[in-house]
Amino acid sequence: MQDMLSDLAAIPRRQTSRLYAGRENTLLFKIMNDTFSSEPVTFEWSYAVNGERIAGETVSMEITPGFGKEHAIAITPTATDTRREGQLSLRVTQPDAQPYVETRQVPTLPVVTSLKVDVPVTVFDRTGTVTAYFGSVGLKCEAVDSLGNLPAHDGLLVIGPDTLREKEAYGQDLLTAASRGMRVIVLEQETPAGGGNLPVQLASTAHYGGYAHPQGLGTPVFRDLDRWDLVDWSAGAPAVDKPVYKNVYEKPASGARSLAHCGPLLPYSALLEVPCGKGFIVL
Repeated sequence: MQDMLSDLAAIPRRQTSRLYAGRENTLLFKIMNDTFSSEPVTFEWSYAVNGERIAGETVSMEITPGFGKEHAIAITPTATDTRREGQLSLRVTQPDAQPYVETRQVPTLPVVTSLKVDVPVTVFDRTGTVTAYFGSVGLKCEAVDSLGNLPAHDGLLVIGPDTLREKEAYGQDLLTAASRGMRVIVLEQETPAGGGNLPVQLASTAHYGGYAHPQGLGTPVFRDLDRWDLVDWSAGAPAVDKPVYKNVYEKPASGARSLAHCGPLLPYSALLEVPCGKGFIVL
């Protein structure tokens, strides 16, 4: 990667960590002119997968010395059902100036169009986000309006984002469901689960951010993912601009396994697996 302090530069407004196959991906760059020249600045880019050029553009820009201009690029990779490694090449030039040249490793990931789960799926989702997504990928689920209405059978229970209220977060319904054999997934919450809902003591925090790093690469949990793929993860969704994680837990010393860590010096866990009797809770 070329020095970002160059007189000419193409700076991503968000990290260009991945693209999604079969749909348009928009990446925003700020093209900088820190020379003393008012000559036009030329911004060239191209994206290639396995040596095949997928997209590219050459743009001439009038940029006042000492300033920059934003420019959005659009890439629609070919549909694929597997991860494909790609390279985004950037070049910024101006007459009589040292050119800025950079190549970024930007993989293309397959878009999930269908989901199959071999157990009954129950969803408690006040925002409707998870229910709508499951419907879009053809996954049948049973929606409940409270934890008191959970079915008696085992299976998968998904708690939608920002769904738990204080009484629910610190009650015992999640622990009870997991202990009897349910697999419980709790997405990000304004009020994180704790207290009697967990078999171990976990300390939640107010920490949030955009950089998380997987700890179990090579396992089915992170199939088709690499070490940088959780950086700015939510930015891959259209019209979404929010942190990758929020209100994460401190890494536990025992009783739970951290699957993805985050924060300065990585003291927090953005993804936790907590065994509970016959089942488990993923936070």
